[in-house]
Amino acid sequence: MLPLFFIMLAVVGLAGAATAVYGNYVFSKRIAIIASGITLVLAIYLLFSAIYTNGFIGTAESLPYISQFGIYLSFVATVPGVVLTLLAAIVSLVASITVSRKFEDSKNIYVLILLFEFSAIGLFLSANLFLFYVFWDVGVIASYFMINSFGSGERRHAANTFLIYSIFASALLLLAIMLIYFYTPVHSFDISYIASHSSSIPVAVQGTIFVLFFIAFMVKMPIFPFHSWISNAYAEAPAQGSMLISGVLSKFGAYGMLILFSMFAFSSEFAKYAFVLGTISAFYAAFVLMRQADLKRMTAYSSMLESGIILVGISSLNAFGTSGALYLMLAHGLVMALMFSVIGGIEISYGTRSINVLKGIVKQSAGTAYSFVIGTFASTGLPLTAGFIADVLVFIGAISEFGLYGAIPIFSIMLLGFYMYYAINKSFLSTKVSSNSIARMPKQVAVSYSIAMIALFAFGIFPFFITSLFGVGII
Repeated sequence: MLPLFFIMLAVVGLAGAATAVYGNYVFSKRIAIIASGITLVLAIYLLFSAIYTNGFIGTAESLPYISQFGIYLSFVATVPGVVLTLLAAIVSLVASITVSRKFEDSKNIYVLILLFEFSAIGLFLSANLFLFYVFWDVGVIASYFMINSFGSGERRHAANTFLIYSIFASALLLLAIMLIYFYTPVHSFDISYIASHSSSIPVAVQGTIFVLFFIAFMVKMPIFPFHSWISNAYAEAPAQGSMLISGVLSKFGAYGMLILFSMFAFSSEFAKYAFVLGTISAFYAAFVLMRQADLKRMTAYSSMLESGIILVGISSLNAFGTSGALYLMLAHGLVMALMFSVIGGIEISYGTRSINVLKGIVKQSAGTAYSFVIGTFASTGLPLTAGFIADVLVFIGAISEFGLYGAIPIFSIMLLGFYMYYAINKSFLSTKVSSNSIARMPKQVAVSYSIAMIALFAFGIFPFFITSLFGVGII
C-alpha cells in the first residue's frame, strides 16, 4: 500500500488530470468535489492518527529522486503540516462546491482548484526545501491563472501584479535555499538536518539567509510593506480564487515563518522586530479597511490584519504564541472560505459588492446575511469559534514574551470589529430599504457556508482536537 502522503497527492493529482482531459463543466465539478472530499477524509484520518499515535508525528516517507545531489521526494507529518493539510482540504472542498459569477462555466477552474490543493498538500507535508520550493511555485502558477482567466474587472493587472510580487518572493526563497545547501557541512535540503546543523553556517551567511527567507514569507502572508498586491488580487479573483489565495496560499508564508524561526537558533534576536512588523501591519490593515466600500477589499484587508496577528504569535517564540499562531492559521483560513463564499453568492444575486448599494439583504436572504455576520464575529475572536481559541493563545504568548506591549495588537482587532459591524449593519441588517436581487442565489452556496461554519464552530467548541497535538512539539 502506498504511504498516505503519496495517496493524498495521487488522488488530487489524478483528479486534476481527469478534469483537464475529460468531461465538461458539470463532470469536472463533480470530480473536484469527490477528490476534495476524499482528501478531506484522509486529512481527518491523518489528524486522528497524530492525536492517538504520538509516534506518527515526524514519521517520514522518502523516495530517491536525484539522490547524488541530496534531492529526495520526502514527506513528513509535523504538527503544523497536519493542521494546515486539514485546512487546505476543507477550503478546497468549499471552493469546489461554491459558485460565483454565472459565466464561470469552464471546467478549467476546477483543474486549477485541484492543482492548488495539490500544491498545498505537497508544501505542508514537504520534508525538504527542494520540494517546498517546487510546491510553492505550483501554488503561484495556479493562483495566477485563476485570477487572470476567471477574474473580473482589472483581472490582468491584478494577476500581473500578483505574479511580479510572487517572482520576487520566489527568487529570494531560491537564493536562500541555495545558500543553505552550499554552507551546510553535508549538502542537503532536508529541513530537520538543516535545523540541527544551522549553527555551522557562518554567522554573516546565517543573517543573510534569514533576511531572504523572512522577506519572501512576508510577501506571501502578506505583511506590510510587501502587501500591495492583495487588494486587487483578492477583489478581482473569482470567489474560489479569493478563498484559496487568502485562506491557504497566505499560509505558505506563515508556515514558512514557523519553519524559519525553528531552523536558526539566533532567530530570537529578530523576534522583537518581527513583533513590531506584525503589529504595524495589523494596524495598517485596520485603518485601510475603514476606507473600503467593496466587500471583497474589506475582507482582503481583514485577512492582512490576521496575518499580522499570526506573525505576532510566531515572534513570541514560546509554546502559547506559536501554538496560537498555528491555530489562527486554521481559524483564519476557515473564515476566509466562509466570507468569500458568501460574497460570491451576493455578487450573483445582487450584481454588486458595494456596501453603499447593498441594502436589507437579511430580508431576502437571511442565511446569507447571518453567515457573513458569523464570519465577521469569528474573525474578531467570538467565543465558541476557532478564532477565540487562537487569539487567546496568541496574546498569552505575546504578553508573556513582550509584556504589556504584547497586548497592543488586540486594539487592531477591535478596530476591525467596529468597522465590520458598521458595514454589516448598513448593508446586511438594515430593513428600511431592500436591494432588488437580479438572480436566484444557487443552492450550492448554502452547502459551502455550512461546511465552513461547521468547521469554525467544531474547532472552537472542541479545540482539544488540535491542542492535544501541541504537546508533541510544533515543528
